[in-house]
Amino acid sequence: MFSIIIPIYNKAPFIQRAIDSVLGQTFSEYEIIVINDGSTDGGEQKILAYGDQVKLITQSNQGVSEARNRGITEAKNPWIAFLDADDFWQPNYLDTIRQGITQFPQVGILGCSYSQSIEGLSIQDPKGWFQMEDYFKRAIVNTLFFTSATVIKKSFFLKNPGFDRELSRGEDLDVWFRAVLYFGKPVYNTSKLVYYSQE
Repeated sequence: MFSIIIPIYNKAPFIQRAIDSVLGQTFSEYEIIVINDGSTDGGEQKILAYGDQVKLITQSNQGVSEARNRGITEAKNPWIAFLDADDFWQPNYLDTIRQGITQFPQVGILGCSYSQSIEGLSIQDPKGWFQMEDYFKRAIVNTLFFTSATVIKKSFFLKNPGFDRELSRGEDLDVWFRAVLYFGKPVYNTSKLVYYSQE
């Protein structure tokens, strides 16, 4: 169901935590694709230790946008889930996303809330899902979607450009905004199921 894209560039101290958080998910229909974007700190050795549980792709350093785009081209499943190498998921993250897809079958982009502290993470709120009729009005105050807590239908990337390597920042927001315009009415869960690393 999900293809999980993890770009890594010199994040060796954190990559095992990220991968372990995927392997510990209560929902197990996924593949893990890690794109080593020219790392020089030995992180690829930690990834290789997972064997065939993780597909590792190594390329010269081209930036996070190209790394994510490479992962998307390799993805075999209909939903793309993004996870940065220094972030991690609560065990029920993918299952919660699956529930959102089931509840809103027409959705093309969905996500959940996140915390910048481990203590701030929460369990799933079954009433946390809602569909946004006025996303761009909300986005003026809070764009809501965050890379490690966002899932998009792969079909978007088959008909639209992926992450723009010319953008030095905001390349993720560019994709989220275009995906909302393409699919309409994004879906969001207020549960804080993703840890956003500030380390």
